[in-house]
Amino acid sequence: MSLNLSKLSILGFIFFACIMFACTPEEEEPAPQTPDPTQTTDDDDDDDDQNNPPLNSTQQYTVGDLNIEVQLPSDYVEGNRYPTLYFNDGELYADIFGSLSSLEAESFIMVGVWDGNNRAARFSAYQDEALTATYGEYTPSAEAYTKTLVEEVIPFVEAKHKSSKRALFGISLGGLHASWTGIKYPGAFIFTGALSPSYWVGDGALFQESLEALRPMGPSAPKIFYFDRGTAEWRNVMPLVENLKKVELTYGTNIFYYEDIGADHDSPSWLSRIEVPFRLFLEGTADLTDLEVSGYCADNLDIPGSKQARINPIVTYSNGIKFSVMTEAEFQVVSGSGTVEADGSYTINSGNSMTVSCSYMGLTKQISVNQCN
Repeated sequence: MSLNLSKLSILGFIFFACIMFACTPEEEEPAPQTPDPTQTTDDDDDDDDQNNPPLNSTQQYTVGDLNIEVQLPSDYVEGNRYPTLYFNDGELYADIFGSLSSLEAESFIMVGVWDGNNRAARFSAYQDEALTATYGEYTPSAEAYTKTLVEEVIPFVEAKHKSSKRALFGISLGGLHASWTGIKYPGAFIFTGALSPSYWVGDGALFQESLEALRPMGPSAPKIFYFDRGTAEWRNVMPLVENLKKVELTYGTNIFYYEDIGADHDSPSWLSRIEVPFRLFLEGTADLTDLEVSGYCADNLDIPGSKQARINPIVTYSNGIKFSVMTEAEFQVVSGSGTVEADGSYTINSGNSMTVSCSYMGLTKQISVNQCN
């Protein structure tokens, strides 16, 4: 049976709240291969307006054991190609992804995907005791879910509505799945967006995956990975940044990480920043306009009871896209005594504070940071 996302707003919020109170960790994973997601044609831009009205045409289907809902732009023209955004947890996060339909942007298609299966099974390729404690015994089924998504859902949708490029978005466990899919099925989606992804599942098993299939070869369009985290839910995701760099992907071109100051593992936080990966997928970066630098002491969820001292330089572009550049910026201690690591973590050797200069792409800011007590 297929459901309507707009009618599920309140229901989705209730389901989501239940899940959030039942578990604090995060979750997700998988993916298969399909036709070239970068294919484009000249008839993409049949826009009457620069800023199109909201998506307003909805179609529901069942494909295999998955329910899908397809939302078309109000100026949809049959035969034209459109950027297409697929997202996990269509039934739970309607309020978050549905907000994209009200943004001014080029015309695009959204496809929500869901089924009734255990989220730990559907989105994870790994066993994890914390997931078992929350969801009960499960069999990691990310591969089966993704196979249906890539080999059945995408061809079904694109037989009806042509795509110029594809993205897969997911939140929490759905974000784990989106990134896993990007790694395992690099031909399926040109862009994967993971909000608060559950990379901790299986003791960080995602960080052990081989990324050789992502190494750029020939003239094919680059793969883009976006992932983020709120500072109130801080876990170390830097291994993925470094692993992606090792296969010749470039930060700021193929790799984007956003550390959102004060944000937690909750729907208001995701709603506040969903536009960032959305515009990154549709538009890419524009002109660099600003560098803001913050320092903070985050609770380290990887090591309960410990603090993580962080410097977080965030760049903003003229189209509103923003992301953190702690792995790319240059840090220099200008007063006090201490060090700043390549991932933005800092240590004060003596005293309670130090001043650090941070530089990126010709922009420089100074910040005073304190000891984490």
